[in-house]
Amino acid sequence: MRKGLTLIELLVLITILPIVMLVLSRIFATFLRDIPREARLMEQNVPLRDMTRNLALDVDRAEGLPDSAGSLHADEFTLLIELPEGVACYQWQDGAVTRTLRPDNGQEDSVVERSWEFPDAVVQWQRRWRNERACAVELRTRLRHRVEGKMVEKLANSHVYFVNALGKAREIR
Repeated sequence: MRKGLTLIELLVLITILPIVMLVLSRIFATFLRDIPREARLMEQNVPLRDMTRNLALDVDRAEGLPDSAGSLHADEFTLLIELPEGVACYQWQDGAVTRTLRPDNGQEDSVVERSWEFPDAVVQWQRRWRNERACAVELRTRLRHRVEGKMVEKLANSHVYFVNALGKAREIR
């Protein structure tokens, strides 16, 4: 019966152990760094998807996409959607999108209905034109974060929503 290790067994162990430790350290680094970062991105993607869904519903019910409503003007940070109950205004500012509704009763007071915060997101909308009339909204979204000193963009999406698209599809049937 043998007690202990031989010199050759110890040398093999000393050679293999650093390789195993290197592999394990990369696995632990993934668990400690990458997984929490990706979880934060997913948490920010939830309100971004919610805002996208809300915008799609508004554009589907829209009667038009006006250039202005009172003191508000449509641009890359402001999207105006004419609805039966008034004008919905989506404004992108300081890492948040706010939806306000300007009632159709001629008053200047807007009511803030929803606000979505996603500080690491980029939201861009652009109205699409046909026959000199805005008929669709193109929405581009993505999340940005820093990885090893570089800015990386993930979860990039592009959507096009047509004004009253489902209503016109129902009329055709």
